Amino acid sequence: MEKIVKIIKKLRGKQGCPWDKKQTLESLKRCLLEETYEVLEAIDTKNPEKINEELGDVIAVIAAMIVIGEEKKRYTKQSIIKAIEEKLIRRHPHVFGAGKAKNAEHAHKFWDQAKTKERGKAGKSLLDNINHYQPSLLETYRIGKKVGRVGFDWKKTQQVMKKMEEELREIKCELKKGNQKKIKEEMGDFLFTVAHFSRHLNTDPEVALIAANRKFRKRFQFMEEAASASRLKLDKMKPSELERLWQEAKRELG
Repeated sequence: MEKIVKIIKKLRGKQGCPWDKKQTLESLKRCLLEETYEVLEAIDTKNPEKINEELGDVIAVIAAMIVIGEEKKRYTKQSIIKAIEEKLIRRHPHVFGAGKAKNAEHAHKFWDQAKTKERGKAGKSLLDNINHYQPSLLETYRIGKKVGRVGFDWKKTQQVMKKMEEELREIKCELKKGNQKKIKEEMGDFLFTVAHFSRHLNTDPEVALIAANRKFRKRFQFMEEAASASRLKLDKMKPSELERLWQEAKRELG
């Protein structure tokens, strides 16, 4: 890490790179997000070399943020490391203290208790610590996990399925009325319930949707290539022909 920080400092120096010198914490937010998603994709491919490379890219962005903070005298790499070192010890009393965790769920309760104590959140909302800057499906998933710990949850998966069906009926009802505002509201309720249904199936909805998007991309690209090989254009083909290509893509790619 010391070497990476040194390289970033050189890149931001007088004889450095014009692009690197222009970067700020705000401009690097998107870079950090994009590199993080590339790590997720690399993990899904189960390619160690790709994971190695993408984790390196994340570290490079973090190093740049550290250097910018030091330049502005907001924080240092020492202060960052000290803070996370203390936090990890403080939030694991079942490892570094007298507490004992029976299982992962119990360990998470220790973490939450320590987090609440640190932030002075006792008596305030259970949901205050949920980050708003994350994908909405993931936020819903985490909301469900939080409120589920105090018993505010469906007891059975079938109950969530019934709720999804109810929300879908409400969307259909508003579609007939043509009230766009209510359609948007009911669509939100439906997606909110879908995320909870995913949680009840022990499936992260964000991860599931990423996989679905990737599967769709592959199938659609197969369609494009198949059409091109026949000297056809997708936008000139009939719906029945598009469906035939889609079914072929499903057979070939699974």
